[in-house]
Amino acid sequence: DGSSRGHSIEFEYILGPQVRDLVPSRGSTAGGGVVRVIGRHFTSSGLECGVGMAKASAVGARWLSSTLVLCVMPPGDVGRVDLEISIDEGREFTKDGKQYVYEQDGTIAALSPSSTLTRTSGQMVTVIGVGFVQSPSLSCMFGDGVLAAALFVSSSVVTCKVPAREPGFVMLALSSN
Repeated sequence: DGSSRGHSIEFEYILGPQVRDLVPSRGSTAGGGVVRVIGRHFTSSGLECGVGMAKASAVGARWLSSTLVLCVMPPGDVGRVDLEISIDEGREFTKDGKQYVYEQDGTIAALSPSSTLTRTSGQMVTVIGVGFVQSPSLSCMFGDGVLAAALFVSSSVVTCKVPAREPGFVMLALSSN
């Protein structure tokens, strides 16, 4: 007879998420780096970060706004992987092709010089080691997170501008993100 029986229920059409940029777009094979995923139409409901071909969920997907999601990267092998977003608990992921590059961590072997005068900024220290990677976000981290400008010279040499500090020892590390 063409008539409808039963009850109806609301069904929603939504705009799919889109990934436009990853900041930073590279990090350590050890994982743990936080990537800001910039895009649009992100929702907190059902949010997952998909990494690589299998889209295994990254640890710690966090919604900040409809245009910003944070993903904590899992450990990975050296190379490029897609980083995509799902808002339906991983049933479907974006297909925007934004890639994250896993890099082997460099190893610091020596510093030259290994000390500098206190309260004097602008001096340079040469970091010598292996496996350093050129990156626009390359920096030197002195102690408790004080970042300083770094200049990539080669895969075994980076120079750092030393910030002014009080007397004492600090750990120096290189960061690419």
